[in-house]
Amino acid sequence: MNLPTSAADKAPLPQDETSGPPKKRGVPEGLWLRCPACSATIFRKHLEKNFDMCPECEHHFYVSCRRRISQLLDEESFEEWFPGLMPTDPLGFNDKKPYSQR
Repeated sequence: MNLPTSAADKAPLPQDETSGPPKKRGVPEGLWLRCPACSATIFRKHLEKNFDMCPECEHHFYVSCRRRISQLLDEESFEEWFPGLMPTDPLGFNDKKPYSQR
């Protein structure tokens, strides 16, 4: 049984601008890290609980100054003195890269 169809019935449906191929629902960025020393895959929260040290090979990851202070001291017990203080080179130490470029 053939039903009469109009041009509107044959026209393609308009696609929503947001539609398209379905997006992958993967792991959020930065949730897992790979140890540069032993290539172990480490959950970021486990690394933080282990004081930024690989549980497999004990490789020490980079820790910022603020994070190190928070690891070592009790909350609200640290008072920063001279926040604008910058390092100097009174001895004129020579290295491959000057302090000003570090």
